[in-house]
Amino acid sequence: GYVLELLGTYGHDEAVATEARRRVDAAANGDATALTGDIRRAALQTVGATADETSFTTLLNGMRNSSTPQEEQQYRFALTAVRHEALVRRVADLCLSELRSQDVSFVILYLTHGGQPEVVWDWLENHWDELMSKLPHNLQSRALGGITAITSRQLAARVRSFLDAHPLPSGAKTIAQYMEMMDGTVAFAQRSRDALVARFGS
Repeated sequence: GYVLELLGTYGHDEAVATEARRRVDAAANGDATALTGDIRRAALQTVGATADETSFTTLLNGMRNSSTPQEEQQYRFALTAVRHEALVRRVADLCLSELRSQDVSFVILYLTHGGQPEVVWDWLENHWDELMSKLPHNLQSRALGGITAITSRQLAARVRSFLDAHPLPSGAKTIAQYMEMMDGTVAFAQRSRDALVARFGS
């Protein structure tokens, strides 16, 4: 399952993506055998990472109509894998509309880890007060854990400036650790990006 997930998300394997879409569509049409075991996460994450408007709607309906909390969670995290800018914003908007407060921090975290960190950070800055008022104090800093994956020096500077101006007393130490890890990720990316692109492609 993990190998299939990597092939479908990071490997851009079209055969895996096609089969994942077939299985997710079949499950949406009532085939209980289409998504089982480790195949479920692999297929859902692959569809999320390659989602267009139609497959996004399928995932969203899957989350809304899930029969178990575990199934709901898998569909919800599949939504955080989306890469199209407009879809990323729609997932972020769900955090202030229909997602439970205990789930919001993890959705924001995984979205920031994805392919559109600048889009997510724009959204965070624009909805900061509303988001922080919805989150329990012990989960406010957790929502920012995704900044540790930022590789852009410019975005990292912007994140640091904003968080310095908007401190969270309940999570000050955690956020300081996140920013230190972010700086390490940026330094690694600056040092190694050319070699990694040459080896693995863009």
